[in-house]
Amino acid sequence: MTNTIRRYHRDMTNLHRYKKRYSYDMLDLSSLPPGQRRAIEALIGGGRNARTYLEAAQIVGMSEGTLLTHVNRVRQNHLDLYKEIKAVRKAQLTVRHKFALENARAHSKAYFRRKKRNTWLYGY
Repeated sequence: MTNTIRRYHRDMTNLHRYKKRYSYDMLDLSSLPPGQRRAIEALIGGGRNARTYLEAAQIVGMSEGTLLTHVNRVRQNHLDLYKEIKAVRKAQLTVRHKFALENARAHSKAYFRRKKRNTWLYGY
């Protein structure tokens, strides 16, 4: 098992810690209008996986600009709730960034191994 797979497995087994600490289910979105509620649920509703704005907009069935408008209105009109949403989103993006860095490192190591092998085999 490679280190990346081990880390991923470890993180997936510790999913309950993230779920308890940063659960979007615990956020009370009932004070939001329906459009804004749908936009926020689509944006942070991916569990640990951070969705892009485009993915969230496609899930809800609205354009990306409309989704951004709804998020901006939540930020302006519901500041306390927006801070909670931002904390959930930050946790999701942290996990996504960590996996992206691990994938980049794994890709780099494989690239340089191939480069070294080709130098030895083909002389370039």
